[in-house]
Amino acid sequence: SSYFRNNGTASETLLGKISTFTAGLNTWSLSATTNGADQIRAQWSASSNSGPWNDISAYDQNFTITNSVAASDSVKFFFRIQTPTSTSSLSQYSSTLTVTAQ
Repeated sequence: SSYFRNNGTASETLLGKISTFTAGLNTWSLSATTNGADQIRAQWSASSNSGPWNDISAYDQNFTITNSVAASDSVKFFFRIQTPTSTSSLSQYSSTLTVTAQ
């Protein structure tokens, strides 16, 4: 979990996006419903580590974390992935989570 704090003077909308999980030439596909062979499920919550969870349906597309974080306020953010049930590569996979304020 992380806290995102609005250090500005106006309310902000927070958007997040994740990049493709990759290991060299290998990638894991992303599903909004289930994990599987070389397939992950990524979810986030702004409530608690027990959810409710929101599925991320596509790589490199913005999802709204919250529509309004007041100036000097913060929001807690939880992120989790369900790893593949099997994978063709035993390399370490990586992805980047990017959060922007608008």
